[in-house]
Amino acid sequence: MLDEFAFTFFSRESLMRIPMLTVLAVALMVGADAAKDDAKKEKEKLQGTWLVLTVEERGQSKQDNENHRLVFAGDELTVKRGDDTFIKGKFKIDASKKPMEIDFEITEAMKDELKGKTGFGIYSVEGDTLKLCVNEPGMPERPKEFAAQADSKHILLTCQHQK
Repeated sequence: MLDEFAFTFFSRESLMRIPMLTVLAVALMVGADAAKDDAKKEKEKLQGTWLVLTVEERGQSKQDNENHRLVFAGDELTVKRGDDTFIKGKFKIDASKKPMEIDFEITEAMKDELKGKTGFGIYSVEGDTLKLCVNEPGMPERPKEFAAQADSKHILLTCQHQK
């Protein structure tokens, strides 16, 4: 019985599977590292201050004349108007999704009812332009497209990176 096990375990076919399994394992690890590298690159693109140019909400689009800014620093996101901080929190991205996804957990807010809530959104960065479409914090669904229809609680921001 032990001889049968040894013969089966060390047969030519079994021994050939070991290199194939090793190659597969290495490929999976390299793929995971590549995904981490992509996420890191995408997160780096967000870093810094973004000036809000336009705001679309409930089907209406307007220029932002109130000096709203999004500030990404490390894992933190701060929404400011002038010197006032409206919202502060932590953000996470998933660059493997199309469109890319962003979640932000609000830790500080001018409106107490927003504290502790999470906003789900999608984003894209093309050059110095950021498009960010988010659902109202606390709402469970994520926008599927870059639009803020009249019957939705989505907000679409178009921002320019400040240097």
